Amino acid sequence: MDEFTYDDIVELYGKRWGIETLYDSLKRKLKTEKFTSSFKTIIEQDFFSSVLVFNMISSMIKEAEEKIEQQKYKHEMTINENMAIGLFKNEMIKIMLEEDENKRLKLYDNLINKMSKYKIPIRKDRKYKVHFSPYNKNSYNKLSSI
Repeated sequence: MDEFTYDDIVELYGKRWGIETLYDSLKRKLKTEKFTSSFKTIIEQDFFSSVLVFNMISSMIKEAEEKIEQQKYKHEMTINENMAIGLFKNEMIKIMLEEDENKRLKLYDNLINKMSKYKIPIRKDRKYKVHFSPYNKNSYNKLSSI
């Protein structure tokens, strides 16, 4: 059996980091593990709707990132995911309910423009000390309301 060195493990974990942050966004930011009911069908609907919303937000973030003029900044910039989620929650229902296609497209473009205003730098190779807590912050996994 081959042994992995510390550097090998660090490199492998670094390659997984994108997946880890995706899970964090689904669990913590979109509260995927919080359900509106204890019925199996509704739990599945809650889960799949969260994944759908996350995919929609991710797509919109990519579109908003295309508007960033990277050469203006010292660090590579990305869209603040927390702000994008908040804007999406506030604006998307209005967009979906709009019957006029031209108005709907204009509202959508306005939402992308709002998202593109909330930029944060990507700072590579940062090191943070990890603090583990034995307490489960999400011990009650049922949403009371949204």
